[in-house]
Amino acid sequence: MQLGRAITSGIRGLTGEDTRAGDRVRFHAADVFLTNLGGKGVGQAQEEELEGTIVGFSDSGPKLRFFAVIEVVRTESMVVPLERLELVESRADEEP
Repeated sequence: MQLGRAITSGIRGLTGEDTRAGDRVRFHAADVFLTNLGGKGVGQAQEEELEGTIVGFSDSGPKLRFFAVIEVVRTESMVVPLERLELVESRADEEP
């Protein structure tokens, strides 16, 4: 029996307590706040869904862990509000 956080996939609207580095998530291109290119937008249709792995977190003023830094398959990191992410796969066996 494995104790710890439950593996939940398909949930949209995550929080900093729900996620950790290494979790795979899905999100809409329109929800990207910032790319590693320094600007908003990822060159895709805004309704397109992207999938990637959380590699870190960022704060927004007094709101801790408000954004997730996501590495997408094409090796471009994006900053996306956690509440706009959908969990695809969890690393439930590891501590945050």
